[in-house]
Amino acid sequence: MEVFAFAYDRMNEDYKLVIVVHLLEMTVYRLGSNLWENIPVTNPYWIPKGKSGVLVKGDLHWLASGNNGFCIVSLDMSNEKFEEIQLSEDCFLNGPYFSLGMLRECLSLLVEVDKGQVEVLVMQEYGVRQSWARRYIITHEIILRTISANSSQWNSLKIMWTFKNGEILFVGSDNLVYYDPKHGSVVERNLNGLTCSRNLSYVESLISPNSGTYLGREHM
Repeated sequence: MEVFAFAYDRMNEDYKLVIVVHLLEMTVYRLGSNLWENIPVTNPYWIPKGKSGVLVKGDLHWLASGNNGFCIVSLDMSNEKFEEIQLSEDCFLNGPYFSLGMLRECLSLLVEVDKGQVEVLVMQEYGVRQSWARRYIITHEIILRTISANSSQWNSLKIMWTFKNGEILFVGSDNLVYYDPKHGSVVERNLNGLTCSRNLSYVESLISPNSGTYLGREHM
């Protein structure tokens, strides 16, 4: 298992590249100091190889497997440690399909509760277990069919983007699905052979890795 992460550390004002191999050791490259460091990892989590993290509140998040089953783990980019995000007491990731995403800057879960229904759960207050809530119940056949066709590919359909009008863009392994929760309508676009196995979302920033504004800041 290998996990790669690249994000901006807001607390230390630095860009970091993180590489985790078998969750035994984490290698961190800090752009500000131009140095690599190996850090032991003791957290008993398993993250599927090649899965990109979901960036929320400046930290990266993955669905993972731990000693007590499936969970959400976050990588704090400032202290470079893995932490577990608790699910709600009535949310169990034991169904045939689930994926992690971001909905309006909040952690979200897409969960298939049965063959005819998918739910979107949202953590309304970050880090607060009691704030998980069901935001949408989806029964549209196109979304259900997309999940069914890719049920063997964990995390194959996920929330890619949410628009100001509330509409949601889902991305699958080979298609895009535009969902309007207000009217319950769906528009699907096949990618004609292209795959989205490594799709990523990003946050625009005015802080350039080449700007040098944070290099030697303490000497100013």
